[in-house]
Amino acid sequence: MTWTLFNLANNPDVYEKCKSEIDSVLSDINDNEIDSSIISLLTYTELVLKETLRYHQPVPILLRTAIQDNTIIARDGKQIHIKKGTDIRMNLHILHR
Repeated sequence: MTWTLFNLANNPDVYEKCKSEIDSVLSDINDNEIDSSIISLLTYTELVLKETLRYHQPVPILLRTAIQDNTIIARDGKQIHIKKGTDIRMNLHILHR
C-alpha cells in the first residue's frame, strides 16, 4: 500500500481518476454494506493496484529448479542449455523494467 500511495501522490491525474471512481461507486451505499461485489466495480483502482505490484514487486526474485533438460534460444540465435536440477533465479525488478 505504501508504494500505491507514493505512486498516487506523484501522479495526481491517476489519483483524481481513482478518487472519482471510488466516489461514484460508493456514493449510494452505507459503510456497512461494502462487500466484494461492490469492490469489484472499482476496475480502474484495481488496475492501479496491479500496476503498483508489477512495478514494485513484494518478491523481487523468483527461484526455480529445472525439472528437465531444456534449451533456450536467444534473439541472436545463441543457445543456452539448462540441465535438469539447475537452480534458476529470475530478477523481477529487471524483468519489469
